[in-house]
Amino acid sequence: MLREIELKFDPVSALRSLHSLSGACLLHSGVQANGLGRFSILAASPWKTFTFNEGVAEIVENGSRRIGPGEAFQALSAELDSRHVIDESFSPFCNGAIGYIAYEAARHLEKLPSAEAEKAGPDMRFHFYKGAILFDHQTQRVYAVNEVDDLLDALRVDETDESVAFRLLENLESNVSKRRYLDAVGKVKEFIREGDVYQVNLSHRFSASYEGDPMELYARLAAINPAPYSAYIDFGDEQILSSSPEQFLKYDGCRIETRPIKGTRPLGESSDEIAANERDLASSEKDRAELLMIVDLERNDLGRVCKPNTIEVKDLFALERYATVIHQTARVSGELEEGLDIVDAIRAMFPGGSISGAPKIRSMEVIQELEDCERGVYTGAIGMIDASGKADFNIAIRTMRLSKGRLSFSVGGGIVWDSDPESEYEETLLKAKAMMAALEGVGDE
Repeated sequence: MLREIELKFDPVSALRSLHSLSGACLLHSGVQANGLGRFSILAASPWKTFTFNEGVAEIVENGSRRIGPGEAFQALSAELDSRHVIDESFSPFCNGAIGYIAYEAARHLEKLPSAEAEKAGPDMRFHFYKGAILFDHQTQRVYAVNEVDDLLDALRVDETDESVAFRLLENLESNVSKRRYLDAVGKVKEFIREGDVYQVNLSHRFSASYEGDPMELYARLAAINPAPYSAYIDFGDEQILSSSPEQFLKYDGCRIETRPIKGTRPLGESSDEIAANERDLASSEKDRAELLMIVDLERNDLGRVCKPNTIEVKDLFALERYATVIHQTARVSGELEEGLDIVDAIRAMFPGGSISGAPKIRSMEVIQELEDCERGVYTGAIGMIDASGKADFNIAIRTMRLSKGRLSFSVGGGIVWDSDPESEYEETLLKAKAMMAALEGVGDE
């Protein structure tokens, strides 16, 4: 099931060797810090693909197509291996599903207004794999897990890369002007003043046409903005690229953990500047209050599926450094109730509170009213569900979708009563910095 192999320890280069295989994906731990990022998982040639779109579950298996149940999470659960015998080995993934749950999948969980905006992709999409290649960053060893002969064959072939270099064909444009974003922040503050909400995550979307190889773009992004929850997934008609620092949910067979992020500062250019920015973030009453609100929300969500008196909060207000920013975080966890599984946990917690707001449902209603487009995979979740029942998902921030010759990504931030609209807008641009740098080719090899 698990055997060590001789392979250069470079997950991104290994991914780029899989051009000839369908459904290539990499769950990539580009940063090993803060208790995250031990493993990267490389897979290709899925035996089944699950897509939930427009109220229909479509399953393509061995070349044939069938339709599943009509509710998204029920349909996904029906396709997962129901044995859920927890694998006690260190491997996070042996076989199972890798893919995403889009933000709009929340409509299958809560009564939200009908969408009028153009769809931004399926509500859910997963490839199912019989095996993978596992990169252990802690030991710098590489393992083949289960059936991966086609991957190993592809990795042994030293072919010249004839793919078209990636480039944008036009300038990136936001779907809203700066003025409209500032006005939307003002409207959120009015909702807060009226007592409707305490916090709302507000975003806007950049897009442009492109040509070239998405894998090349991912290699740039991984080099410029390494993150513990990076990902590349090729679904044929769309590619998803992510460099997220935020964990949505991790399940080890006993405990569920989530790590919300609230509070962002620039990293800085020198050690003195980094230290000053950390002090500024650590002393910000606004950012501390935001994180406390979301931690409380996550405790409530976990309380719906966890055993009483097992929910814990650790590392509250911890500061974590990334390539371009400093974030303030916390860890919230609980022990899953007997008889419940990972899909039950996802249903209770989705979408993450840090990218919706508090209270969650009313905040999502405000988001739908003020944002001009569907979010799609952005602020949904990307990750894996192993056949053993283990699971690990990011919150899909710093995430691009490429489809039909167009690239898009969104950026946002949490708005509270004392938010300054100009500062909030500038924070969204700070979060876009690494993605824009990758698109400009900075760091291209």
